Amino acid sequence: MSLRGTLALGVAALALGAYVWFVEIRGGEKRAEAEAATRVIFALDPASATALELVTSDGVSPPSDPPDTTKSRFGSLASST
Repeated sequence: MSLRGTLALGVAALALGAYVWFVEIRGGEKRAEAEAATRVIFALDPASATALELVTSDGVSPPSDPPDTTKSRFGSLASST
C-alpha cells in the first residue's frame, strides 16, 4: 500500500472516530439528560406537601381534610385498656 493510501485510510479512521466520539458518545449523554429532564413535570419535596388542589372546568375542588391517623376503619388504633 502506498503512503498516500495509508494516509487517506488514517484520515478516514480519524474522521470516523471523531464522529463516534462527538455524536454518539457525547451526544448520547446529552440526549439522556434531556430525556430525563422532560420526564420531571415539577420538583416537589413530599414532606413539604400539605394539600392538593385540583382545578377543573367546573372550578376549583376544595382540598380534602387530612386523614385522621388515630382511627382506622377497624376502630381506634390506640389500645383501650
